Amino acid sequence: MKKIAGIALFFMCHLLCAQTNGNSTVSLRPFLPAPDSLLSQNSINVLDAKLSTLLTNANLTISNAAAFIIVPKVNINDQQTVDGMQKLTTVKLDLVLYVKNRIYQNTFATYTQALAGSGKSSADAIQNALSHFNPKHISPIQFVNETIRKIENHYSEQCTQLIALTKKKIQIQDFESALTVLYAIPEGNTCQQKVNILLAETYQNYQQKNCQTNLLKAQNAFLVKDYQTAVSYLNLIDSQIGMCEQKYNQLIAKLEKETSEVQRKTWELRMKQQNGETLSTKYQLDILKSIVTNYYKNQNTHYIFITP
Repeated sequence: MKKIAGIALFFMCHLLCAQTNGNSTVSLRPFLPAPDSLLSQNSINVLDAKLSTLLTNANLTISNAAAFIIVPKVNINDQQTVDGMQKLTTVKLDLVLYVKNRIYQNTFATYTQALAGSGKSSADAIQNALSHFNPKHISPIQFVNETIRKIENHYSEQCTQLIALTKKKIQIQDFESALTVLYAIPEGNTCQQKVNILLAETYQNYQQKNCQTNLLKAQNAFLVKDYQTAVSYLNLIDSQIGMCEQKYNQLIAKLEKETSEVQRKTWELRMKQQNGETLSTKYQLDILKSIVTNYYKNQNTHYIFITP
């Protein structure tokens, strides 16, 4: 129980520190489409840079463990080709931004901006149009800030129901899903203390159940020389709680003999562990983020982004 209380105390401290810094604990990340015949990789890079700048200007943290994503959709309203000495394509389009909850796929808010561009091809014209989106303009920043307030209010109103939902997930030992739901709840809600305690308990239950499983996956990845995957599974393990500390350390020692990048990552893992109680809570927050990120990664969510 002392261990659970310590973890819960750190989770609460982490949230309060974010509040003290004047930043929301709601985080967002751009969720971008794959390139196709209309949306080139260059256009996707433009969208990524623009949306990342927008979130930064709104004082938000961009995290792979974010419970909310900002999804761009491009609607082509008009396209014309002008023949001459040099062929020119012009497009008029709507860039639509959806803020979605990654767990339930519901849309919290939508923002639309009309853009126009031109280029030697349809793809070039779309890229040119998207480059005209200004992430420093007051309108999209205001949209993001208003959406964050809406999200915070939603979780404050639904906190009790979310705790009840999480307890049902815990009863069937769906700890990864339960952790993801709890991690998504922003600070300042009406049941923060209950969230922190339940988060700590669920985290410990996850480690006790999955330590051996994640270690086995890491070992199998190591055997086929997929060292990056091996490290990613080790990032899910808290050897201070689980029952696989010895084998965990043995695998880290093997990984340290491989590439310099793997050496660096495994050294970081070992240092986190060896610092023990001094840095244990920061160590556990990093593991929690890895668990949540892994959960989202395995959901295989698909969106349609381009509407010709």
